[in-house]
Amino acid sequence: MILAIDIGNSNIVIGILEKQRVLVEERLSTNHSQTEVEYAIAIKNILDISRIDPSRLEGGILSSVVPPISSTVKKAAEKILGKTILQVGPGLKTGLNLKVDNPAALGSDRVVDAVAAIYHYPAPLIIFDMGTATTISAIDHEGSYLGGVIIPGVKVSLDSLTQNTSQLPKISLEAPKATICRRQYEKRSHFRKRFSDRRYDRSDIRRIGRGCHSGCHRGPFPFYHPPLQA
Repeated sequence: MILAIDIGNSNIVIGILEKQRVLVEERLSTNHSQTEVEYAIAIKNILDISRIDPSRLEGGILSSVVPPISSTVKKAAEKILGKTILQVGPGLKTGLNLKVDNPAALGSDRVVDAVAAIYHYPAPLIIFDMGTATTISAIDHEGSYLGGVIIPGVKVSLDSLTQNTSQLPKISLEAPKATICRRQYEKRSHFRKRFSDRRYDRSDIRRIGRGCHSGCHRGPFPFYHPPLQA
C-alpha cells in the first residue's frame, strides 16, 4: 500500500493505492501559507477518516507543479509515514522516453499522465489533462513523449470571461440543453459545450499516427475516445 500525492495549482489530491487499486482519493485546497505540520495533520485526518493505519503504508510518491510548497508537503507526508518518499522529477527513472528539447523542464504532471496513459492504453496517444491549465500531450507509436500544448483551463477561461464582461454574471458549468440559447441564463451552459464538443485538426492527429487513442484526465469532463482514424 502506498501514498500518492498530486500537488496541483488549485487542489492537492491524496490517494492510497494497493495492488493497482485506488482505495482512497481525497482533495485538499492548495494553500501556500500552510505549514508542514498543518499539511501533516490534513494527511493524517484523511488516513483516519479512511481507517488506514499509517504503518500499513510501505512508501509514497509525490508529483507537483507548485514548487514553493513541494518540499513542505513532502516533509509533511514523511512525518506521517516515518520514511522518505519519492518525488517525480529529474533523476527519477520512469521508463518514459522524452523527445523534448529540455526534459528537465517538463512538468511532473505531464510525465505521470504519460506513464499512466501508456500503462492503460496502446500507443499512439493524445492525453488531455484538464486542471487549472489544460495540457495536451502527444505519445508516438513507440511510447515516446513528443511534446504538447498548454492552454488556459476551463475554469480559468470561464472566470476570465465573467470578470472582463459587464453583463455576464459568475456562472457554474452545466450541461447545455441546446446549442442556440433563447434566454440569458441558458448561455452559461454553452461555455461547457464549447469545451466538451471541441474538435481538433486531423492533420495534427496524422502526425502522431493512425489508430490514436485520446482521453481526458481530471477536471469536469472525463472521457475516453475510441481510436481516431486519420
